[in-house]
Amino acid sequence: MPLSSVAAGSIAALAAVLAVTALPPYYADPAARDNYAGIAQTVAALGDPDRDIVVLNAPGQADVWRFYDVGFDFIPLPADRPPDRAGTERTLEKETAERRRIFAVFWATEQSDRESIVENWLGRHAFKGWENWQGNVRFATFSMPGGLTCNTLDEPHLFDDVAELFELCLSQEPLAPGETLMVGLRWRPLRTPDQRLKVTVQLLDARDQVIVQRDGEPAGGSLPTTAWKTGELITDNHGLSLPFGTPPGDYRLIAAVYDAETGSRLSVDSGDAVELARPSIIRPEQEPPVSIIPLQHRTSLDFGRLEAVGYSYHRKAFAHAPSTALSAGEMLQVTLYWKAPSPLPSDWPEDLRMRLVLGDQSAEAPLAGGNYPTGRWRAGELVRSAFEIQFDGSDPMLWLEVENTRKRLGRIPHIE
Repeated sequence: MPLSSVAAGSIAALAAVLAVTALPPYYADPAARDNYAGIAQTVAALGDPDRDIVVLNAPGQADVWRFYDVGFDFIPLPADRPPDRAGTERTLEKETAERRRIFAVFWATEQSDRESIVENWLGRHAFKGWENWQGNVRFATFSMPGGLTCNTLDEPHLFDDVAELFELCLSQEPLAPGETLMVGLRWRPLRTPDQRLKVTVQLLDARDQVIVQRDGEPAGGSLPTTAWKTGELITDNHGLSLPFGTPPGDYRLIAAVYDAETGSRLSVDSGDAVELARPSIIRPEQEPPVSIIPLQHRTSLDFGRLEAVGYSYHRKAFAHAPSTALSAGEMLQVTLYWKAPSPLPSDWPEDLRMRLVLGDQSAEAPLAGGNYPTGRWRAGELVRSAFEIQFDGSDPMLWLEVENTRKRLGRIPHIE
């Protein structure tokens, strides 16, 4: 199937005109329909039309996508009914060969691609970055492995008696927030496990706070461990999308393998995780629009010399289910997004601090956790920070204090 372009050709132009005539009241309102407008805004803000491409998993999405016309090539797949696996995979291979990144828009996959031909191919040949739901549309990014460097490990890491990790592939450094750290794990099974295992790849800061992680069955779920055969090569790609606002600096990259049902980790190197690398993150060339950052609470909290533009909180390790209630003694993870003023005032502090208060517990720290003091911030910079605080079972109201200003963040979900 030939590549479609939202910006080229009289047919596409005519379709866009018809879409503008017929669709605006319906498609322009995110509350009325799946948020294609937000998806298009994100693609326009983060993508490069010369190097990136949009993949739609249902041909019927093409008319909707043309309405937003952000100037990127797009291709709807599978093109046939019933889907032609070989033809779909050939098209994917051809059209992504010279691309840097793929923006994938998945909708009604049970009807359009029941066998997940598109997503499984991407899982085997690309590196999945971030993923979120926009209404009933699942929006994900995949990075193609250009610039990937692979090295055979001097000593393979043995995960119990299940498999050995013998090769590691990493994207070139340095990376900036919003980009994807590609992590390629190459496994050699020692036996076929009885249980389905998952792999977690995590990026940690100097305080061992998780900055971003990717959990899943190997190869995007297309190669479950119960189907592994002794001695075969398992290619397992993971993409870690670096959160916007992540402070520049050095981080630790670790990997672990765990039972999908119990969460119990396999032992490796006298522990339960192995350090893979120490990647560096640099500042982005330009700040992203705050509107495209997924935030649990989008706000503008004025703390005098700066503002908090958003925040999220959830039970520790439950970012995927933020409404999960906490019991007394459990930890709450809090993520804050700060916006430096522009220009920076003459009295801009070298190391501004903040304080979280939850019940009788409090946690005090520099705004960005200590390794990126405010004296190093630049005008207008977006800075993300993550903290933990224990819920003691008393007052569930969460507060944030900076200097002499105190703001209420909200009532955390908890078990009475």
